[in-house]
Amino acid sequence: MSNIDNFTILIIAAGMGKRMGKIGKKMPKCLIKINNLTLIERNLLTLKSLGIKKVNIIVGYKFRKIKSLLNKKKILKINFIKIDNYKYGHSYTLYFFKKFWNQLRKPLLFLHADIIYKDDYLINIINSPKKNIIGVKYKKNHQIRSYGLVVKINKKSEVIMINMKKKVKNFYGEILGINKFSVNTLKKIYSFMDEFFKNKVNKRLAWEIFLDIFIRSGLGKFHVLRSQQYPWININNSRDLQNARKLVFKV
Repeated sequence: MSNIDNFTILIIAAGMGKRMGKIGKKMPKCLIKINNLTLIERNLLTLKSLGIKKVNIIVGYKFRKIKSLLNKKKILKINFIKIDNYKYGHSYTLYFFKKFWNQLRKPLLFLHADIIYKDDYLINIINSPKKNIIGVKYKKNHQIRSYGLVVKINKKSEVIMINMKKKVKNFYGEILGINKFSVNTLKKIYSFMDEFFKNKVNKRLAWEIFLDIFIRSGLGKFHVLRSQQYPWININNSRDLQNARKLVFKV
């Protein structure tokens, strides 16, 4: 495996989880349990198994619950970063990380906290020689809802469009919430964000929609890894939770 110490690791766990109903009102989505392990614990245990020793976690909504659990578990060394404006989109959450990333200037592994996935996705992304990767599950034998976020790619496996399934013809697959960015590309992203977020409306955009705008600007190229079809679920509502509990992953 590539030298994991070369990466800065960021997990975003700041959102409210409104679509989870009563569960979302009680706690952040990342504290939902799947087979006796919370989603955030699963993420951390997977990262630990790959040799990662330290992660950054951006927290917001009911952040004390997350900190309390993880401080007790002591799975990894964690730098908790609190964002007050957690009602903004997670594109702005990534922007909030800029001042912390500037202290290290390493390639970034950027993960969402509300996903459950086979670790092959992460391993393959880390090991790929491609410097900028958007994690995607190939559409074959994979049911995607109309509002699911998908990518369209060219023959070089470069992303040329990101949007909801209902708006994209001939898409390749669904976005996972696992990404890898080079130092140079992330510098360009942050520079672009400096102007982009002067418009407060833009602060509410999802990360994927921001990335589509950035790609269309011509400032960066992002690849997908082809034929990735391992189990994965992004938990947004009670139905997702039911499906996730049918999956069994060893971590």
